[in-house]
This record gives sequence, structure tokens and C-alpha cells, in this order.
Amino acid sequence: CWKPAASRGRVGNSWGLMREEVLMTIATHAHAYLMRQIDAIVILKREERFEAALMLTYAGIDHLSWLSNPGEETGSAEFKAWAEKYLDLASIGCSSNDLWGARCGLLHTAAAESRDFRSDKAKLVYYTDGAVRVSENADPNVVFVHVTNLFVSFLQGAVRCVGDCEVDPAKLALIEGKASRVLAWRPYQH
Repeated sequence: CWKPAASRGRVGNSWGLMREEVLMTIATHAHAYLMRQIDAIVILKREERFEAALMLTYAGIDHLSWLSNPGEETGSAEFKAWAEKYLDLASIGCSSNDLWGARCGLLHTAAAESRDFRSDKAKLVYYTDGAVRVSENADPNVVFVHVTNLFVSFLQGAVRCVGDCEVDPAKLALIEGKASRVLAWRPYQH
């Protein structure tokens, strides 16, 4: 049984409200999949499993960029376009190039460094949480991202993305068609 985020402790009430907003927005296979992903991110963050929560967040951006894009492939261009359209990059504190580099580094090597960083296409992304804020950064090749800002921006972006699809029948058909192909856990029925 899902409990509102406020009853879970440190995650905060805004998570629960955003989850409910997503819940009210879509009622399809995409909905069930997205809710499981969001719940997993919330649980991981609450348990301070930040690396795993970040991995699921980056994967969620990948998944939504694929679901909402007419192409069959998704990669750097689609990820960055989705991030630029749906994420609040100013509140996150980095560019879509930096996020892509952070995603690649974390998912492929569990490190901040990525191919894009090594080729000067992205900055290194380091993470903070809680009351920690970086007041001064002397390294122009590094940005600091507050994980809660990234998570909240992802959830808000998911709501906006789904909302865009709901007002456009062609986009809704696209996302529902692709969502029917998403692997999903279904309990075995005897």
C-alpha cells in the first residue's frame, strides 16, 4: 500500500503530491510503469541510496524521452531534448550536456567522469543533499547538483510530459503504444 510521502519521513510532502498528480494524469500501462519507477526513486532516496536513486532517475529520463519520441531509438539527442523541454535545468544547476555526461558516467562506470567530460562537452557533476549547499566553486569544470532538486524536477517534468501527451491524441497514442511494450512486473495468477 502506498503511503503519502509525508508519512514516510524525510522525503517530504511535495513528493507525495507530485506522485498523486501523476496518478491522476494517466491511467494506462504507462501510468503503472511510471508509478513503480517513481515509488522506487522515492524509497531509494528516503533510504539514502542516492546512487541507485540517481540511476533510476537518469533511466526514467531515458524512458520518457523514448516514450514521447516518435523514433525507435533514444540516445544523447533525445535525452537532452527531453531534459531541455521538461526539466528545470536552472534549479538543477547544470546543462542538459552535463546531465547526459553525468548519466553516462554513473550508469556505465559509477563515476563522475564520462566520455563527454573527457572531450570537453560536459562538466563533472557532483551531488549534494539535505542542507548542504555549495556556496563557492573554484573549478569551472565541475557543477554541483542537489539531488532533491533533480528528483523533484524529474517528477515535475514527468507530469508535464504526460500532460502534453494527454492533450494531443497523436502523442497519447504514441506513448500508449510504446508503453504497451515496456517490460513490467505482473504477479503470476493461478
